[in-house]
Amino acid sequence: MVYGYDDTGYYFSGPMCNRGKGPKPWQELADTDIGLLEMYNVKIGKAADDTLTVKEALEFALEFAESPKKWIHPKYKSGLAGYDNWIQAVDRGIFNTHGMAYNSALWAECRNLASHFLKEASQRLNGKAGPLLEKASEIYSSISENLQKLARLYPFPPVPKSKDRKREQEALGHLKKARQVEEAGLESLNKIIDIL
Repeated sequence: MVYGYDDTGYYFSGPMCNRGKGPKPWQELADTDIGLLEMYNVKIGKAADDTLTVKEALEFALEFAESPKKWIHPKYKSGLAGYDNWIQAVDRGIFNTHGMAYNSALWAECRNLASHFLKEASQRLNGKAGPLLEKASEIYSSISENLQKLARLYPFPPVPKSKDRKREQEALGHLKKARQVEEAGLESLNKIIDIL
């Protein structure tokens, strides 16, 4: 994630960002190990109240979890269906090590940020939704922890290793646990939206 820039280049946070000093030079911005670059910008807009902001964010998360065509590429899935695909690939030993390492790190970070968002929302909204938001924050923290364990098994950038069925079985356990907790997380988001 680009979080800033200066005359030299861009500053990042996320996987592999500690591999060098200083910013990523301007001319190397699209030079990545994954061959993909997405850039978005954020503009100042009219501020919505906290309740509406949280409700819309949670509605988006639930929509995204349903693999909508406008967000998810063909042959890919998100949400629980994404976990199912991932689990099946690991179980059958047909996963891509690069994809395993990248997605583990990426989704662990995303779930960690979701936990922080929900924690802040619980403090800002309090009221009836406060305790549910606090619980949801704990759920997403647990998901992140399971995905971080997976990322430690398959660090990014990937290190070429021979097939290791024991490591794959351990990875499968972390994925299944993350999926189970994710299901509870999605249910909690639905309950929060109902209250909001």
